[in-house]
Amino acid sequence: MELFIYGGIALAGYVVVGIYYFFFRSKKTTLNLYAISATPPSGADVPSADNISAVVVSFKSIEMQPADGDERVILDGLGTVDFMSLDENMSKLLEGRSVPPGTYVWMRLMVDTSKSEPTCYVETNGVKTPLWIPSGNTTGLKLTKGFTMPENDTSNFAIEFNIVKSLKSPTKAGSFYSMKPTMKLIDNYVPTSVIEVDSTDVTADSSDPKII
Repeated sequence: MELFIYGGIALAGYVVVGIYYFFFRSKKTTLNLYAISATPPSGADVPSADNISAVVVSFKSIEMQPADGDERVILDGLGTVDFMSLDENMSKLLEGRSVPPGTYVWMRLMVDTSKSEPTCYVETNGVKTPLWIPSGNTTGLKLTKGFTMPENDTSNFAIEFNIVKSLKSPTKAGSFYSMKPTMKLIDNYVPTSVIEVDSTDVTADSSDPKII
């Protein structure tokens, strides 16, 4: 008799978990995320004396924190962005990725530093100089503006980078460039001219996101 009761309780528990997942965790929204460039102030430019032709950053993932304190959502497979190419175009970071709907309090981009060769660099006169991004691979590039993912809908977001304000030239010979990103999140973004990110070395998982 006790075995029957305990079995019934366990079965009821599984049913409750199943109902919770079906009604709350199985709901999805579609996320498209782009990288765009802020319009430089009149007469402003990246340090012209350096003859900079590329400012490249490789991103490995994006993390988003739900407002209800639930587990973080992690999406892999972002790829590489050249910020110098964003003047007239935009880079597609994520397309058609499923995420749980709801309100989120922050989003952050994690920088890829896993490879032996520099994945973040500034190219001047054909020479690549490493680019240092403080906390880029630990706490990432964080956007603290909250946002909402509506249920059963598509959300188009753009991360606007201001490379003019972000990039710092080396202070002495042999030192690195540094980048303290000045950026903001734009929702309800309407994409126009799009360039694809270089994701040759990045494996994108188009299945459900990781929940941690």
